[in-house]
Amino acid sequence: MLDPKYVSMIGAMRTDRPKPQLGYWICQSAGWLSYALLCTVTAGIMEGHVVGYFLSASVMAGCGFLLTHLFRWYILTRGWLSLAPGSLVLRVVGAIPVLSVVHVTLNYLEAPLESFLVQRPATFEYVNQHLIYQLCNVLYGFLTFGFWSSVYLGFHFLEERRRAEKESWRLAAALSRARLDALRAQVNPHFLFNALNSLRGLIDENPVRARDAVTRLASILRYSLSTDSDATVPFGTELNFVMDYLELELLRFEDRLTVRKKIQPATLERPIPPMLANPG
Repeated sequence: MLDPKYVSMIGAMRTDRPKPQLGYWICQSAGWLSYALLCTVTAGIMEGHVVGYFLSASVMAGCGFLLTHLFRWYILTRGWLSLAPGSLVLRVVGAIPVLSVVHVTLNYLEAPLESFLVQRPATFEYVNQHLIYQLCNVLYGFLTFGFWSSVYLGFHFLEERRRAEKESWRLAAALSRARLDALRAQVNPHFLFNALNSLRGLIDENPVRARDAVTRLASILRYSLSTDSDATVPFGTELNFVMDYLELELLRFEDRLTVRKKIQPATLERPIPPMLANPG
């Protein structure tokens, strides 16, 4: 059974969802500013009145900024981001035509301002508007909001994938620490019982060897209780711990236990997780 601290850690990892980052506002502002510049280039350079067209396009870019931000707020409040990818995409695709029609309507409402800025009849006035122009404007809005939605969902899916990978690694680390703690809790009492039994027989027979065994036992207990499962230790330190353990086991098994070491000196400073080489 997992320790409560690991359960709370895992629960926190699942419920912790970061708030929107500054990157969203930067991308939102840069994207709609690019939209205003594109409208200015396509409509103003050939006809003049670049400043007027830029101001008019900036107003429509601001409307697009507001519409997409409200759409994002709607997505978050309705919990769309927690849906399956297929359901999320279908809902967003269904909302794109609505956003396009609303933006075209705002274009009509902005027509008097455009007419004043460029000193000519506005492109979107009702009296000069034909059905084909209306359809083209809706299609242009569909492409604009479709591109915005694609970028937004792309970032969302990428962030979800990165978050899932991080949670997977953190969960694996938490489970490993829990198993390590459980192993220590099970192995140490059993080993300690056997070591004390061996020491009891040595006290009268070989006091010198008994004192050495007590020193090794104290070293083992100090190492197992003081090491941090999140940190690493040099392989040489871990090897000393293992040798102390095996020396105590030799008290019990004597000639029935043979220890052979074949270790490259260069590996003694390599960092490894503590208790990794625990022979128990």
